[in-house]
Amino acid sequence: MLTLYHCDTSYTSQIVRLYIFEYNIPCVFKHIDLRKQENITTKYREINPKGTVPCLVDEDKTIIGSTDIMDYVTKQLISSIPTDSELYGQIFQFCKAFEGIHDPYIRLLSYTTLFKNKIKENNPKVERLLKLAKQHPWKERGKFLTRIINSEIPEDEIQASKDLIKEKLLEIDSKCQIKKTTFFFSDYYSMADAAVTAFIFRVIKLGFDIQCFPNLNAYYQALTQRNNFRQAKIQ
Repeated sequence: MLTLYHCDTSYTSQIVRLYIFEYNIPCVFKHIDLRKQENITTKYREINPKGTVPCLVDEDKTIIGSTDIMDYVTKQLISSIPTDSELYGQIFQFCKAFEGIHDPYIRLLSYTTLFKNKIKENNPKVERLLKLAKQHPWKERGKFLTRIINSEIPEDEIQASKDLIKEKLLEIDSKCQIKKTTFFFSDYYSMADAAVTAFIFRVIKLGFDIQCFPNLNAYYQALTQRNNFRQAKIQ
């Protein structure tokens, strides 16, 4: 039985949950609350030394990262998807590139806009927060959290993230306009559909108006009507 370690508010966890529920993959879900820093506990770091989510465990195998997890699930359990095809390779590369949008751009805006105050509510002492950030097993992530806690993110860095996300929205809208398939890349629900659905949901929460992108908006509205969107409890 697969076990997915995830966080309800984690954008990359949401991608994997969408995909798992789309294909009804038997899985045990274990919540790791990032707001309470449960990801850097000794117990969790024994499972995933990087202290990140999502993380999938299948007996003696541990897979981290949304794209690699979906790729593993597809190859192991979804026989209807031809994983040796050129199209599958394109979908995989698209999702890998999409990970670069999440970190740092989506992450930066999420923390500065949505999560910063919630983290402080769960850990009201700034000194404790800074100590926990320094203890993060992934040093770069720890440095990022320290900057967030100390409000050291300059406005031009925030604006650059917003500009890049607008470019990505325009790119997706253009792709939706010319695509001749039911879903983003193909006539079957792929990893790309899960990634784009979670991305659009998050940018809406960040204050972006997707009404300006009619093709993208129509595609997204159709995907939110699917059972997996409800089951994955995207928030």
